[in-house]
Amino acid sequence: MINRRFIIVSIFILLTSCGQSPKQKEQSQDQQTEKSGRDELLKTRHDTYIDSIGELPVQISKHIPEGYAVLDTAIGDLNMDGINDVLLAICHKGEDTLSDFANGHEEKRPLLLLLGQADQSYSLARRNDNVVMCIDCSGVMVRSDPFTGLKIRNGYFSVEHGVAEGPQHWNRVTTFRYDKEKKEWYLHKDGGASYTLSDDPNSEDGMKKVHEDLKTTKDFGEITFEKFKPLD
Repeated sequence: MINRRFIIVSIFILLTSCGQSPKQKEQSQDQQTEKSGRDELLKTRHDTYIDSIGELPVQISKHIPEGYAVLDTAIGDLNMDGINDVLLAICHKGEDTLSDFANGHEEKRPLLLLLGQADQSYSLARRNDNVVMCIDCSGVMVRSDPFTGLKIRNGYFSVEHGVAEGPQHWNRVTTFRYDKEKKEWYLHKDGGASYTLSDDPNSEDGMKKVHEDLKTTKDFGEITFEKFKPLD
């Protein structure tokens, strides 16, 4: 199991950097690239999370409601002001027993957009309770948590889902972008693919793609992050 305390310490170090010079930003991007390798290790099942929010910097933990725990975090510049911001996905403690998607009662997983300030504090800019899928939203026959991670890059951020269990696999990435003029985050694109077992002996992973779709603003128009709900 990954040492979560090490990850939190790393997050704290990254959060203290702001107002970087272009050279520093390049170095920071290189460091983030190196960090992405570690982040890949987190993209498994999120059936465990940090039970003690006290391990997080207080600037972040103050935004977590009582009864919730950390599901995942990502660090980057969400509003293109040169200061690191935080995506914070949270979940109800005990969601693994409380959520019942099959019977219409899913435990929501809020996603918070926390903007970094010059004094190293964080302000809650936006919240959406629908973009991160619930722990059992993959269906009653699948035990894997569909949520696989968060990413931020240059004013864009993505919420990633996927399941690789049984005969059918699928993935989906929902991406939002920041509009500097409107000072708002909008849905940029939403797409994914599904796979099934392949009988091709030359298949590298034993799977074949059976469906793929990608929706953009031409399909759904203008949707803000706060008003986003899963597309049909």
